[in-house]
Formats: sequence, C-alpha cells, structure tokens
Amino acid sequence: MVNTYQQLKGLMNYDSDFTVPLAFELLSGILAIPASLPVFDLLKNEIEYAHSLVRIEKNKMMPDFSVNYFLGSNQYENGKYYHGFQLGFAVPFFCGGYKANINAARYSANAQNLYIQNEISLINNQLRELFGKHLTYKALLDNYKVSEEPLMNDIMKTALKSYQLGEINFYQFVSSYETAIQIQFNYLDNVLNYNITTSEITFFSK
Repeated sequence: MVNTYQQLKGLMNYDSDFTVPLAFELLSGILAIPASLPVFDLLKNEIEYAHSLVRIEKNKMMPDFSVNYFLGSNQYENGKYYHGFQLGFAVPFFCGGYKANINAARYSANAQNLYIQNEISLINNQLRELFGKHLTYKALLDNYKVSEEPLMNDIMKTALKSYQLGEINFYQFVSSYETAIQIQFNYLDNVLNYNITTSEITFFSK
C-alpha cells in the first residue's frame, strides 16, 4: 500500500502525504444540460472579436477629428500668455484599400461565425450524449438503493446463516458471497462513471 501511494504521488507530482478515502462520494446530480458554460462564453467572445475587427476597419473610413488646447506667449516685453485651441479635421481620400479591408474582415467574421456555430452544435451533441449517460448511471444507482443493496445484504446473511447451520458447504458459501460482492463492485463502478460524467458536464471544455 505504501509503495502504491508513493507511485501515485509521483504520477500526481505531489510532495505532501495524502490518503484516498475508502468510501465513494456522489457528486451533486445534474437536472438539465447547463445553458451557460465557460466554453460557450469563450466561443461567443471569439465571434465578438471577429466582428470588432470589422468595426475597426469601418472606423478607418470615418473622418478624424482632433481638438488641441495650448498656452502661448511671445518674446516681447510685457508679453502675456494666450490660451488657444486647435481644431483638426481629416478625411481619407483613397477609400479603395479601406473597402477591401472591410470586405476581408467581414468575410473573415462570417466564416468565423459559421465555424463557431458548428462548434456550438458539436458541443451540444456531446453534452446531450454525456447527459444521457449521466441519467443512465443515476438510474442504476437508484436501482441499487431500492433493490440490489437489500438483495446483496440478504444474500450475505442467508449464505452465512446457512453455512453456520450446515445447510451449504464452504464452496456454496463462497459462491454466494462472490455474487453479493459482484453486486457491490457493479455499484462502485457505476458511482465512478456517474461522477466522471457529472464532472465532464460541469467542467466541459473543447
């Protein structure tokens, strides 16, 4: 066991000692596919960035206004300080290059938008598949609590009592216990898969 923990620490690149709990903890269930996930926000930001590039290219064709304030004087005796303002107005005369850049940015934004929509569709399909598995494992866990766990306990009690009374031999006793333990193994396997699908949905990333 000590060697196993040392190997696990090496795999995790973790120096401090730790223990692995013997009991499995069920994560909180998911009632529906989350409508808001960081991956969706990231994709929406990529679309917004592409459209912002189009706006930047359009703004380059707009007239440029500038206003400057200055404080002036002269070299003469008793010269005073003068407050002044300077207004500037610039208009681009050659618009062909700007229009080409705008069209290129617009085509790029449209292509990016189609790509992102396809990505969102693929992600939603993956989430639906994960959610379906999540519900399947949830049903298996519920069934264990309702029927399989009582059955497992009954098998163990009956096998032990029958063996003590001499009604079954040791081989039959072990066989009955193996059946009960297999039920518990299946439950633990379903707990693991349930937690995995829950985590994959909650922290989904592309």
